[in-house]
Amino acid sequence: MPASRSRATHWRRTLQQIQERDGALELALAPDAPTDGPRTGDLVWRAKLLAVGTQDLIVEAPRTLGHEVRFPPGTELVVAAVVGQNRWMFRTTVRVERRGVGGGLPGTLIFSLPDSIERCSRRHGRYDARGLELPEVQCWPLLDPSSVVPATRACADLWARFRAREPIDASTLDSLLPTVGPRFGATLMNIGGGGLGVRVAPADAPVLFRHPILWLRIELGEATPVPMLTTAKVVHTHIDSEQMTYAGLAFDFSFHPRGLSVAAEQILHAIEWRQRQRPLRAA
Repeated sequence: MPASRSRATHWRRTLQQIQERDGALELALAPDAPTDGPRTGDLVWRAKLLAVGTQDLIVEAPRTLGHEVRFPPGTELVVAAVVGQNRWMFRTTVRVERRGVGGGLPGTLIFSLPDSIERCSRRHGRYDARGLELPEVQCWPLLDPSSVVPATRACADLWARFRAREPIDASTLDSLLPTVGPRFGATLMNIGGGGLGVRVAPADAPVLFRHPILWLRIELGEATPVPMLTTAKVVHTHIDSEQMTYAGLAFDFSFHPRGLSVAAEQILHAIEWRQRQRPLRAA
């Protein structure tokens, strides 16, 4: 039996292997709930797999920039298990959410094991994302890190006005680009505690090795009208069989410490808005 067919058949063992290797699952809000407002790009979170039970999976509650991301009981999720260049996805519902406690002990999420998991096929270098709309990221090689200060200050001021329900014009940020090289695009694949994973097309990937410090602009949708602006460092890369480059980036707020709290608020606002658009289901 081919390896991919075997993993799809023995999916429970696949999950156990991820746990034994201290691996993670990828979580996203299920995308098919009706909404009355604008659609925000779907955010995918990496969550360490802690236990594979007879009926449940237990994962460490996702975090971003020091904040725990809430997934209350009844939240419908799309979950991905990734082994090498293969991906399997399933839908489930959060049964229990245990908040983290003082001293750094993380929270946990418990959700039901699926009856089966489905292998995602590749089409033209892209994974079948089961309806998820992954955000696009504008990237520039950052030539002078200190030049980010005007843009990040302006972003923080706009965000404060937005939170105060004052009118804003985010286009004013367009003229505050730091000292950068040519722009290229990427897809936001997942968010971790202190960084993110992006996918870059073959033609643009060489810049990651020549300029490992990037300036990023991430649009989180109309519900979060101030774009997320941040510096990030390339910490690891790998190339798949389709020659797409996957890069792990670490946020860097060395030249704009205030940007850390702003970025965290923007990410949390985006997911909280999405959660408000959908009813919880019986856990």
